[in-house]
Amino acid sequence: MTRRSVGVLAAALVVVLSGTVGYSTTSGSPAAAAQTDPAANLTLPQSLLDTQYTDCRIEPIDNSVGCTEALLAEINYGLATERLAPMALPSNWYSLSVPEQTFVVVDLERVARGLQPFRGLSFIWDAVAQTGAESYQDPPTPQGYAWEGTEWAGGVANPLQADFVWMYNDGFGSPNIDCPSAGAPGCWIHRNNMLAVGSCTTCLVGAGYATVDGFASVAAVFVEPNGAAPPLAFTWANNVAPFLGRPQPTEPPVSGSSRPATGGYREVAADGGIFAMGAPYYGSMGGTPLAAPVVGMAVDPWTAGYWEVASDGGVFAFNAPFYGSMGGRRLDAPIVGIVTDPATGGYWEVAADGGVFAFNAPFFGSMGGQPLSARVVGIAADPGKFGYWEVAADGGVFAFRASFFGSMGGQPLSAPVVGMALDPWTGGYWEVAADGGVFTFNAPFYGSEGGVALQAPVAGIAL
Repeated sequence: MTRRSVGVLAAALVVVLSGTVGYSTTSGSPAAAAQTDPAANLTLPQSLLDTQYTDCRIEPIDNSVGCTEALLAEINYGLATERLAPMALPSNWYSLSVPEQTFVVVDLERVARGLQPFRGLSFIWDAVAQTGAESYQDPPTPQGYAWEGTEWAGGVANPLQADFVWMYNDGFGSPNIDCPSAGAPGCWIHRNNMLAVGSCTTCLVGAGYATVDGFASVAAVFVEPNGAAPPLAFTWANNVAPFLGRPQPTEPPVSGSSRPATGGYREVAADGGIFAMGAPYYGSMGGTPLAAPVVGMAVDPWTAGYWEVASDGGVFAFNAPFYGSMGGRRLDAPIVGIVTDPATGGYWEVAADGGVFAFNAPFFGSMGGQPLSARVVGIAADPGKFGYWEVAADGGVFAFRASFFGSMGGQPLSAPVVGMALDPWTGGYWEVAADGGVFTFNAPFYGSEGGVALQAPVAGIAL
């Protein structure tokens, strides 16, 4: 089996402009806020190397199950040396393109270390990265942005191997041609690019792939825009997080992704009736006697079905798995909402006293049993950190393994807050009040009905 030297790497210097916004460091380097460089390149056990050379080919890309599992084992060995949990690939991994896989593994490395995932792939930077991939070298470095970084890996089996050499084999003595001596500025530059700007909520990625003379060439570009971001066709929130936490695929699908295509929207009534507008209808509790009124619904990202939840905690599943409920159990306060965990496909219920009840979803804490200035009125999931927020009628927000960007708690309101919604583009959120007022936190403001005469109070908000 013919092989080329694995991991022939190059990277441009990280360009850091003065006065940048969103860095959690003042040292002049966005990477300084992320991680310290490893002391040395990672030495793999011979057993893992043997598996790699047995199961992977290099000309061109190898997306086989055997090679994927062999290289994932190497990454997980590296994570274990840092006392981090093993990486689990999303269940749609084999249906993704090489650039999409590159983006996914970069963000999985970030999330493993508690960093905010980069938002998504931009076709603008994909084109720049593709230039590097096709020329078998580092992509051109974008100029004039808050932060930019580029990197390239040639002669690798697939994006997992590119990730391994970028993250764990990037110091002196590695294939990194920008690290000719110990302590050279280019040592660990790829790792620093991937883990840079821990507080960045707007950073975008471009990725490219080409086969050059029979060898795979993978490139990436990282950019923090100065202003509004371009459209994104592939994002962490919509295309990665919903596929995490499911059983791993055992073989590539025949074609495409198993995620159902949906559109439109549904309304749910207090009697359990569902009204579907441009979205599939799978049934409802309408016309069925209920012990308590329905107070909310959530969509199953895997089946496109949905759940209804009643104020007594009862959950009713339609074309969606039933994972349990608080129905029939004693509650200290009524249930006021439900939200899907995009990582597991389960759901959380939240009660007016702030209690959270998890079903096929992890429990990260709640306000249950703690003194509150106002009742909790809703819950939203943070797909970037896999946690959730509770929001109270006085505008207070309580974050549990979720980013806190502020709230209206303690500030005068003309009307009580009745709900909140995630902005998947920024990772921030909006609160909405009964009079239609909208309050933004790390999310853009597009207007509101605040101050406008309404025939009935606003009851909720959705993206």
